Amino acid sequence: MKKLAFLTLAMALFQNGYAQNVNIESDKQKVIISEENGNKIEITTSKPSDLQPNSFVGSFDLQMESSKNTSVEKISIISSEEKTLLKPSFSDPKESETTIIFNHTDGTMTTLMFDKKKNQKTGMKMKMPKIIVTNAETVQNKGKSTPTKYTFTETNETQVIDGYLCKKYIYEDEKTTTVSWVTNDIKGNMGGIMNLVSIQNKGKNQEISNQISKVQGFMIESTSTNKTSGEITTIKIKNINLNTPEEKVFSTEGYQIQDLSNMNFFGQ
Repeated sequence: MKKLAFLTLAMALFQNGYAQNVNIESDKQKVIISEENGNKIEITTSKPSDLQPNSFVGSFDLQMESSKNTSVEKISIISSEEKTLLKPSFSDPKESETTIIFNHTDGTMTTLMFDKKKNQKTGMKMKMPKIIVTNAETVQNKGKSTPTKYTFTETNETQVIDGYLCKKYIYEDEKTTTVSWVTNDIKGNMGGIMNLVSIQNKGKNQEISNQISKVQGFMIESTSTNKTSGEITTIKIKNINLNTPEEKVFSTEGYQIQDLSNMNFFGQ
């Protein structure tokens, strides 16, 4: 039962084209998803020390576009200090709707699924997973990673984006150049959101995520260029609302939810 439930979660997390050709292994400690390109995604259960209140309170849309794909991925995000709601746009809104609610107080994650054709609302509540992405190079070196040589530069260049005064930051390593525009007009840090983007983007820009988390400010826009493939990935934060969301936004009323939050999937 435990294994089936967690494997179901694993596939739900990555069904959005994240891992189309994968191999899934599991034991008492973790679930490992191996992608065709050599990347590995390790899923374990978050510990109390991993739980942090949100530094950003409000809502916004995160839009991500690649030069190799004409479609624009969008994730609507709503945050209170204790909870985060994510609504990705990978499903057809006319047929189905998926919402994920993270509770940073009790360490649970609730996935809500609304099948509009069948008019069925179901969900699964479980302990919040901790996801670690390991790139193919590190996997081939049996877990031994070579420290990435990079520069992370705060410039004096500024511009106003959507009414917010932003400062330009440049991250560069041997594979990638990223230009980010960060504002101090909004309270909060984009580190957690960038980690989400890294997971959605198959582990790309993970080092950038770590560096952005050290910047005191809120990222409004970022453009990353792969030096090898020439692929350009653009992330934009739109429709920012700084009002504290009402608690009813995070309501699961009307959903038949299977509560697995008391189960220890990995013997912890």
